[in-house]
Amino acid sequence: MNQKPKTKVKHLGHASLALAVVGMTALELALRLNWLADPWWRILKAGFEAATVGGLADWFAVSALFRSVPIPFLRRHTNIIVQKRIQITDSIADMVQNQWFTPEAIDRLLADFSASQKILDYLDAPDHRRRAVAAVLRGIADQVDHPQLAALLAHQLHGLLASPELARHWGNAILKAIELGYNDRLWTWAVGALKTILARDPVRAQLTHRLESIGSHYKEKGWWKALVYDFMQKTGAIDYDALAVVIVDDVTRFVEAVAADPVNPSRKWIDDQVLAFAHGLADGNEPYLSVVTAIQQGFIEYEGTLTLIRDLLTRARVSLRDELDRPDSRLVPWIDRLLESEVDKFRRDARRREMLDQWVKSRLREYVKPAQIGKIVKDHLGALNDRQLVDQIEDKVGDDLQYIRLNGAIVGGIVGLILGLARYLLFHP
Repeated sequence: MNQKPKTKVKHLGHASLALAVVGMTALELALRLNWLADPWWRILKAGFEAATVGGLADWFAVSALFRSVPIPFLRRHTNIIVQKRIQITDSIADMVQNQWFTPEAIDRLLADFSASQKILDYLDAPDHRRRAVAAVLRGIADQVDHPQLAALLAHQLHGLLASPELARHWGNAILKAIELGYNDRLWTWAVGALKTILARDPVRAQLTHRLESIGSHYKEKGWWKALVYDFMQKTGAIDYDALAVVIVDDVTRFVEAVAADPVNPSRKWIDDQVLAFAHGLADGNEPYLSVVTAIQQGFIEYEGTLTLIRDLLTRARVSLRDELDRPDSRLVPWIDRLLESEVDKFRRDARRREMLDQWVKSRLREYVKPAQIGKIVKDHLGALNDRQLVDQIEDKVGDDLQYIRLNGAIVGGIVGLILGLARYLLFHP
């Protein structure tokens, strides 16, 4: 809660009372010691006396509101706010509920209110629109890898994979890809992927180990074969590492040759098998559907599916945040253009704007109920302790009360001067 800065007004009432007392005391002393003899000084003293009375009376009245004043017989009528806090709270709540926020008052407030116009006014400024877009995208990025979202996507994916119609869609997609000539691209991708796999050291190590295992089995088929195998090993005639490299190179060249020649018998056979498989899926033939169904079921039952989706979402979050942090990001301007277009459409659509305005007003009427507002006021005031309640009220009206005390001293002084002058004119010989 913002508080007003402290000013010297806080001591204005004390200063006015002190001035009245000092003036009264000084003039009384001077007159009694015959330092002053002119009758006008007595009129002035009467003014200071009345100012002192007025200042004291207003001091008591103001102090009695906020704290206990230890004056016999009067003390019970001081500290009014604390003693009457229940009645004060009920009165404030009643005033807010039944006088300020009545249904009629709320309707008057909402009569000229247009939520759609407020939104349009804000989004008309390009800076506001870009900030709104960036804020929404950052909010999405922060939550895109939320565990609940990952679980929801996993559940939806399982439901999609469990659908038998998905296999038909796969078949039609493969047929369309073949029709568009994407099978050549698929062969190119397959050759590249195979070359990458075969070039990995673990693959070659496994191939070398497999060749050694074949050699061991060959050795066990008789003493002559064992003798020949041992001789070739000892003489270095068998180099499994070199043999593995030769096999990998031959397989790579063979696959490249198959992929490069559309009429190659091996490629043609594979293409025909893929085409038949696609037709089988599209037509719903059970033998082909069972293959896809088994793959789908395996993916559904795979325990790492949720982890895979979480990893993908985490990568998406990082990528989206990086894109938003880039000064030359093309995502925000693109979304901004889309939003600007939709804003223009919304501006021209009077029916949608009216629907939004009426919906907002109905929600406000539903939630901004006088009884609820009154309860909020009572609950808030009831949660404050006595000191907090007094401090809050005094903080809001304290300056005005100081001016009341000042005015009490001034008015009292003026009245005293008038009475002193009247007494002098009426009774002076």
